[in-house]
Amino acid sequence: MKKHLPLIFLLLSLLAVVGGTVRVIMTYPYRKAPEVRNYNLSQSWVQALKNQVVLFVEKKKYREAENFLRRIIEALPGNNRAVLMHGKVNFLRGEQALAEQIFRQVIIAEPDDPVARNNLGVLLISRGLYDSGIRELMTALATSGRAGYILKNIYQAFLLSGNLPESQRYWKMASQKNSAPPEEALLLLPEKAVP
Repeated sequence: MKKHLPLIFLLLSLLAVVGGTVRVIMTYPYRKAPEVRNYNLSQSWVQALKNQVVLFVEKKKYREAENFLRRIIEALPGNNRAVLMHGKVNFLRGEQALAEQIFRQVIIAEPDDPVARNNLGVLLISRGLYDSGIRELMTALATSGRAGYILKNIYQAFLLSGNLPESQRYWKMASQKNSAPPEEALLLLPEKAVP
């Protein structure tokens, strides 16, 4: 019996590891079963995934960010913040057609979503469609509680379009606005000096 004790210990240890692995797999909130996917998702799990996405975006690891976003979107269908982040990641990757489709999809679901309107406006302006982009930014401004960053995008849009008086007007408004940090899904136009 003493001779077989290490073998028995090894087999019991292996059985415990296998049993623990099966338990983790069966209780993992991301698995495909709808009854698990839609219930008991901890907010800390979702926030941890979002934090990881933000880190990937900062490091320009867009494929990894997209993989994490797909997990969130599949686990929480209808989470428009994750969908908007997915659109932002696609925009940053250069997939503008897909990003536009995503932003428009959120606008259809929530017409007054200022982040979706802002992001669509930034995308249109980046394509040189200034009138359409500024119109979306103005709509975002009208529905936003975080107007500071949208005001900055508007003054940048007017500056890029060559309308200096409007650009200066919105630059003054933006500089007077004490704005909170932008939501992680919000796109910003690159800063240019206002004359």
